[in-house]
Amino acid sequence: MSKSRGTGLDPLKYLSLGMNPEWLRYYLAAKLNGRNEDIDFNPEDFMARVNSDLVGKYVNIASRAVKFVPGGRLVAAQPLAPLDVQGLLHSVRSLYEARDYAKALREIMAAADQVNAAFDAAAPLKLAKEGKGEQAAAVGSWCLQMFRVLTACLKPVLPELAAQAEAFLQCEPLDWSDAVRPLGVGHQVGEYKHLMQRVDVKLLDALFEPPAEAGAGAPPPQPSPAGEGAKRSQGARTSRRPSASRTSRRSTCASRRSWNARRWRDRPSCCSSRWTWARAGTATCFPGSLPPTSRKTW
Repeated sequence: MSKSRGTGLDPLKYLSLGMNPEWLRYYLAAKLNGRNEDIDFNPEDFMARVNSDLVGKYVNIASRAVKFVPGGRLVAAQPLAPLDVQGLLHSVRSLYEARDYAKALREIMAAADQVNAAFDAAAPLKLAKEGKGEQAAAVGSWCLQMFRVLTACLKPVLPELAAQAEAFLQCEPLDWSDAVRPLGVGHQVGEYKHLMQRVDVKLLDALFEPPAEAGAGAPPPQPSPAGEGAKRSQGARTSRRPSASRTSRRSTCASRRSWNARRWRDRPSCCSSRWTWARAGTATCFPGSLPPTSRKTW
């Protein structure tokens, strides 16, 4: 929120619009580091990070690779890129523990770029058209293995998305030690379903739409029947006179002030100080000077 600009992000409104909580988790994590700094929520940057990083890089690996794995059974595959899996897992875990989430996510997305680049360079679609289905299956199998490693890296930030990916891969819940071991040859993966949708700009417009004013939807006032409104207002103006109860209260206060004045004028000579008069209007005479306790009392 920004007090100076009068803007803010309402989490309850975010959820009521049906927006994925994992989007916001990823965006906030991509802004956090080991220092205590403010976070600037930019709608354009939010949409670009989610659509480009999560959907275009990470999720895209599984949706592209599974198409070239016949029956979903993994085959033996050679690495297509010089990607150090164990080093990546160790580095990402250390950055998480140091609370540098932004750098950890940058390293994860850099690894995803390498996997996508290797997939494009291998051109499995061309291999399949040339009758080299086994080579195309090897490309798809290696990409799914790397997708599993990236899922383990993203799991602390995106637990729900990681759970869906584990269900698709049909593997045990991932941890740092288990992610190093690849899935065996012949492992059966499930049917691919969309893991995450892209951010729609209409949702962002609705999220930051200012709330409607209190009387915006109320019908306009209707005119009163002929002459009745004017007569009623005129009667109200002519009837604005002091009520009987208000007049009696004023008379009582005036009488009390007059009575107190007469009592002060006719006070005894020993009562030379106003402090000897009680707040209720009665007078009390003390011989000589007032006692200390009486001074405090009055």
